[in-house]
Amino acid sequence: MKQCAMCSGKVKRGHAEVRRTVDGVTFASDLPAIVCKACGEPYWEAAALERFELGIAAELARMGRGTPAAFKFMRKALGLSGVALAELLGTAPETVSRWENGARALDRGAFALLGGLLTDRLEGRNDTRARLEALRKPAKKAPRVVRVRAA
Repeated sequence: MKQCAMCSGKVKRGHAEVRRTVDGVTFASDLPAIVCKACGEPYWEAAALERFELGIAAELARMGRGTPAAFKFMRKALGLSGVALAELLGTAPETVSRWENGARALDRGAFALLGGLLTDRLEGRNDTRARLEALRKPAKKAPRVVRVRAA
């Protein structure tokens, strides 16, 4: 991008604050952006915004913000459909929908697992998801000996 889409002014690399309000809580961060020198309009990279939303979702989990709006935001930040989350949690898609629209009380275990999925994603891991998928499709025959790293 060489010029601003708003005013056609010249742009430069820099940082700009982005804010997002979820469930009555406003989150803010300075993210890398391209900023118009004339009007100050910021343009953030999609990857930076995605990481910001994952950070918001993880913070909602750490805060224990177990509300329908927070739960839905957390799911969407992970890029999961309601059906995909229901499959991971071993529940019906209608149940996830009811949690998200407030028609049913949110399951604390589901909230904790969603928080674990978020933490894993931010840390570049896949542990929680792998365990949930293993529960869905357990091995037909367990091995007789499993080596475990103890140190």
